[in-house]
Order: sequence, then structure tokens, then C-alpha cells
Amino acid sequence: MSNRKKICFIAGCLGQGGAERQLFYNVKFLSKMKSDVIVISFTKGEYWENKINKYSKVITIDEYHNPIIRIFKILKILHENKIDIVQSQHFFINIYTYIVSKILRIRGIGAIRSDIKNLELQKNSFWRRISLFNVGELSMNSKSAIKTAKKLGINGKNIHFIPNVIDIDGIEVFDKNNNDVINILYVGRLLKSKRVDIFISVFKKILALNKFSISA
Repeated sequence: MSNRKKICFIAGCLGQGGAERQLFYNVKFLSKMKSDVIVISFTKGEYWENKINKYSKVITIDEYHNPIIRIFKILKILHENKIDIVQSQHFFINIYTYIVSKILRIRGIGAIRSDIKNLELQKNSFWRRISLFNVGELSMNSKSAIKTAKKLGINGKNIHFIPNVIDIDGIEVFDKNNNDVINILYVGRLLKSKRVDIFISVFKKILALNKFSISA
């Protein structure tokens, strides 16, 4: 009998976002480690679906919009595939992970992919607090978020720090320009949760050194 754990990730979508890219890397790695992995997605036909399908079966439940029906569908999939661990890929999926893991008595792991301060717990407080405090275990990619979680009373033993994967295989490295100019580019959405302010504060400190000139 195989001792391999069967793992299921639940994703709200598989579009071109950071969380979805990290899901691809997770599934790819687990596949190479000979783990049995499936992915349940609330959407169908998005960017990462076919890429993830190369390493794991993707089951879409895009036709179900009612949360109660979604829960029953997820329960059916988890039961049929004899899943041992169910893990959220997005914070808003944590409530589903919490419910199905309790019903099936399997290990449930929630996800927080930004600083908890940005979750606005005062809004929809009941569901957001369940998604934060009741899932049991949490996967986080931010040490700052982990510190905040501990301050809020979450047991550090239930937190797993999983930093983002950076795939450099497709990145071309060019020689530095002859004029010693270093070009730095920020790519991403201008949202508060992306902490672009930190990126800008770095330049402020560089300017204070009076060793560099910046043209922006």
C-alpha cells in the first residue's frame, strides 16, 4: 500500500496572477516528488489551467455559483479521490477548506498571500475571521504577515512559511550598459497590498547616500 499523501489544492481562479503562478510551481514540484495532486478550480479555461494539467488533474466547477452547492461538489471530489490534505490557494477559499476538512476529518490548510493588515477584517468580519482563525493551519508567503498573525493570537506552530518561487530559467541576463546605468523596473498592479511604497522608499534611501542619481 502506498504511503503517499493525496493532496488537493482549491483555487478561486487560474488566471495570470501571482498566486496562480505559485500554484503551478507547487504542483510541478509535488509532481516531481511523486505526490498525488489534484486541483479544483472555480473557473474554467484560464491561463494556468492547461499548464497545471501537465502535472496534475484540474477539475473545474465553474458551473456552480451557489456556495452550498460548491461545498457539496468539493466534498464529492475529495471523497472520490480519497484526498488526505486539502489546501486553499486564495484567502477567500479558506472558508471552503475549513468546512470540507472538518466534515471529512482531513487536514486542511488555508492560505494568506498578503499582509493580514490588508485583509480588512472589519469588513465581512464573521467570514473573514473564520477564514483566518478557524482553518487550523495556514500557509503564508510573508514574514510580516506571520508576525501580524502571531500578534492576533494565531499559534505559530500552525503557520507554514512558504516563500514565493522565482523561476529564472526564462530570464535573459544582459551585460551592464557601458555607461554604468542600472535600469530597475517594477511590474505589478498599483494596489495597497502590493506595497509599492516599500519599493519607492528604497530609492529614497539610495538618494540620501548621494552616490547615485535616479531618473524616473
